[in-house]
Amino acid sequence: MPVEQPTFIPRTPIPPSGRRGTGIGWFVTFGFLALIVSVLMTAGLWLYRGLLMSQIDGYTETLKQVESEFEPSLILELRRTAQAIDVGRELLKNHVATSRLLKFIEDNTLPETSFSRFIYKDGTLVLSGSARSYASLAQQARVFEESPFLERATFSDFTLGSGGLVNFRAELVIEPELITYTGAAGAATTTQGD
Repeated sequence: MPVEQPTFIPRTPIPPSGRRGTGIGWFVTFGFLALIVSVLMTAGLWLYRGLLMSQIDGYTETLKQVESEFEPSLILELRRTAQAIDVGRELLKNHVATSRLLKFIEDNTLPETSFSRFIYKDGTLVLSGSARSYASLAQQARVFEESPFLERATFSDFTLGSGGLVNFRAELVIEPELITYTGAAGAATTTQGD
């Protein structure tokens, strides 16, 4: 019989282990899936970019058609008209309506009072006048002081004139809404006092 020699290689087969080679398999599978996802995303973004470019081209073409429908001369004329309207508005805004001021003085002057001098400068109206008595002058002062169109009404320089008339000087600081066209139109009158 033959004599067996000792060897380091086992004669029985080694059973396969479930762990051997599985670590590399999952890594390859994950890498392959990531590659497929990135290729799909790149293709989707490329298609989306193409869609956006075609929309931009369509909008550009529509804009060119709309621009061609407008006449450049009409646009320039409309622009000049708009500028003229803006200048007109600014002029009206800054223009002093002295007719409203005169109407206000007319409507708020009592019958016993008269004015002989009228000076208007920078929102202040200086009047020289006369009243039949100090009581009439006091009533006139009250009418002006109660007016919402005056910031302040100051009466001074009282002197007794001929025929018993009381001469005076009145300084009225006018609210801007009374004398500008942007103010309350036609609201320059107030109810006269007793």
